[in-house]
Amino acid sequence: MRICVIDDDQRFLCEFKKIYSEQLFSYTHNEENELVLSQTMLDFDELKSFDIIFIDIILKDINTIELLSNEYRTLDSLIVFISSNNDLVFDALKVDPLTFLRKSHFEDDFDFFIRTYINKISNKKVVRLPI
Repeated sequence: MRICVIDDDQRFLCEFKKIYSEQLFSYTHNEENELVLSQTMLDFDELKSFDIIFIDIILKDINTIELLSNEYRTLDSLIVFISSNNDLVFDALKVDPLTFLRKSHFEDDFDFFIRTYINKISNKKVVRLPI
């Protein structure tokens, strides 16, 4: 499983790697897991190579909702928006993300993400995480 986390907050990226990536990868059967952390937006072609993309809604001066809304239909990746600004959740819906994670409630929201992801995969009859 290839996962990308794009956020301009270095502390958040370190925390995600330390705490949440281990938890996320513990559900996979694939031994070839990869986590890519970036403080800047990646090239769109590179984004296509990820199974899941966690992305900050406001990345420096880039509104990633607007950026992804133009081409998100060509992505097979699941998009999970992250934000400190909870008011942006409804704006994020136009990109049809898997979910929205609030930094202020990240632990609870991440648990919700795991359940949502398992449900989505089981409904597609694709086994990436055990049910």
